[in-house]
Amino acid sequence: MSKKNGSVWDVRERLEENFHRVETLLEEMEGAEDPALRLAAAAEIRQHIALAERALRAVSRAEEVRAFEEAVLEALEAANATVRRKVVDILNARATAAGVLLSPE
Repeated sequence: MSKKNGSVWDVRERLEENFHRVETLLEEMEGAEDPALRLAAAAEIRQHIALAERALRAVSRAEEVRAFEEAVLEALEAANATVRRKVVDILNARATAAGVLLSPE
């Protein structure tokens, strides 16, 4: 398995590989005589699809947040020092209020 960009969030390739494994297993089980085995295979594929959907949704949100952060950083880089300082002060105040950042005392 090769990683395209080395990101821990890039799970698409692994999900696709696992989906193909489950799909192959399902095809094998669909030919089984035992209805319980066929139902178990169908349940497994449904669970995999639900898990993959949740994982891809989480990855997509993380990518959107990262893109937004990059856009904000680029805008701050282009802004003058007064604007940058004001934005940083606002962010620090919010972080302090949320308990993420200790207030300077």
